[in-house]
Amino acid sequence: MSSCFLPGLFGRDFHTCDFLCGLIFLTCVTEQACAEVVTSDNNTRDFRNASAPAVAISAAAEHNVIRDAVSQQKTLTNLGYFLTESYDFSQQPAPAQALPALQDSQAMQASAAQHAQACVFNHVNSPYGQNLFAGTGTRWTVEQAVNSWADEARHYDFDTDSCVVGEQCGHYTQLVWENTRTVGCVVQQCNQMTDSSGSAIFNGRSGMMIFCHYDPPGNFRSQMAYRKATDVVGEDLAFNLKVMLQGAYEPASGMMRQSPANRALAAGEPYSALGYAVSGVSLLNSNLMNNTGSDAPVDWILVELRSAADPAEVVDSIAAMVQRDGDVMRPDTGSTTLVFENQPIGNYYLAVRHRNHLGVMTRQPVTLSASPVVVDFSGLSTPVWGRHARFDVAGTAVLWAGDVNHDGRIISAGVANDAGLILETVLLGEGNSAYAANYIVQEYSAADVSLDGKVIQAGVGNDTNYIRANVLLHPENTLGIANFIITQQLP
Repeated sequence: MSSCFLPGLFGRDFHTCDFLCGLIFLTCVTEQACAEVVTSDNNTRDFRNASAPAVAISAAAEHNVIRDAVSQQKTLTNLGYFLTESYDFSQQPAPAQALPALQDSQAMQASAAQHAQACVFNHVNSPYGQNLFAGTGTRWTVEQAVNSWADEARHYDFDTDSCVVGEQCGHYTQLVWENTRTVGCVVQQCNQMTDSSGSAIFNGRSGMMIFCHYDPPGNFRSQMAYRKATDVVGEDLAFNLKVMLQGAYEPASGMMRQSPANRALAAGEPYSALGYAVSGVSLLNSNLMNNTGSDAPVDWILVELRSAADPAEVVDSIAAMVQRDGDVMRPDTGSTTLVFENQPIGNYYLAVRHRNHLGVMTRQPVTLSASPVVVDFSGLSTPVWGRHARFDVAGTAVLWAGDVNHDGRIISAGVANDAGLILETVLLGEGNSAYAANYIVQEYSAADVSLDGKVIQAGVGNDTNYIRANVLLHPENTLGIANFIITQQLP
């Protein structure tokens, strides 16, 4: 194992093994700085140093982890190389007011690929912002590149809009530039990498470059990277939500059924009893039970606000009522504009849970503020977390029905199967003194998969068939086996 020395990397000397030797990166801090490093004619460069065409990579999620952390003053942990194992953005002198989530862009990826294909480590004339990363070997990831840029936050003085003397911070400012909306990154494998003068870097060793382009670009002179949050105070984060539950969904009408037996809805939300921390209103306004048509109530759902930095972290949860047309309303007022109260403006994942359907979550964080945004989980075009998180019923995305025991799985046969709980509910049902399997229990129960107010084990309209059919017809159950397990797609 040999060592290498790179002065000024993250403000400290850097000694490590061959794998890390030769890491460098570059960015522009001002228009003048950019003018000093760009080449005049990208078309005259030699492309023979590239060992293969550049490969486009998704990078918005990695960028948004950092942007969200700066917006919400988060502490990030275990982010790999370069960003310290536990980095506390709440200690930064200037938290951002709000940073919109970036989206991956094919146009930016194409621009970055054209930039990277010559294996020359320098900025080029371009209308887009540029962050560059290079290292020897082939093991570098976009997460490591983004983390290396984010680590420069410690060298940025927001009040003077400048870097600490002798340090870099331009990668960080482009990373968190508020007006930037799209990013495109590529990985370029290189037999040899050179600088703008044509001199080999890393002593002519092979390696890889990760180039990212941004639109609109950042690092303009006399412009701040973002608006400073002078006071991080909570606001009402508003949104409109739509979701369809498979058990109650009727394809002919395109809506869900309302059961007269669901008067039990007024008794209150069921999620606190399941162990969830629920904020806000927990009782349904009895007057809303009189709603008819598309606005009639169907069932309680749980809506979760999740951290963009860690989608498994639930920031807040509220119980709400889904209507026949899929609109979700407040249980106290009937308004379809939902709010999470006293939360910082910023980027969050939104997730929905149900007492006997599998939950769903947005694939990317959503920017939330006092101005409502729409999240339609019933639309097939709405990107959601995971694989096959919803079921397509004639063009409408519905949540999978059948998680009777609420363990995040739908199981038809075997240990902990959900069908067995339906039978148990029927056999032990009030009034079923004969323990008849075809007895119908009329109650508000998790065993009521069809959400019609009745628990039926055998016969017409039985709830067990939902579980069996979903298991057998699931897209990943290619062999059609009865003991296949459908798993909820929530982190």
